[in-house]
Amino acid sequence: MCKKIEQIKMYPDSYTAFNLSQGIMVDDLLFVSGQTGVNERGELLYKDEFQRQAEKAFSNLSRVLENGNSSCWRNFKKYFCLSKVITFLTIK
Repeated sequence: MCKKIEQIKMYPDSYTAFNLSQGIMVDDLLFVSGQTGVNERGELLYKDEFQRQAEKAFSNLSRVLENGNSSCWRNFKKYFCLSKVITFLTIK
């Protein structure tokens, strides 16, 4: 049985306009929503540069994890959604 559910607070939070939470803590588990290469205002950065956009997405992920008292070093499961198959070779 779940004891504690808490929304991870982000300031500024680029997801607010979409009524989404970037992360939810359930007991001692942290669930993080999909992260993209957007800035704090929700503007997509580096539209045609996959490498830089991926770096920004991982930077955003790190920020959410840190606000949830975690880190990328404690995260053990990641999913990737790619729009182009060729970009898989970049992250492999």
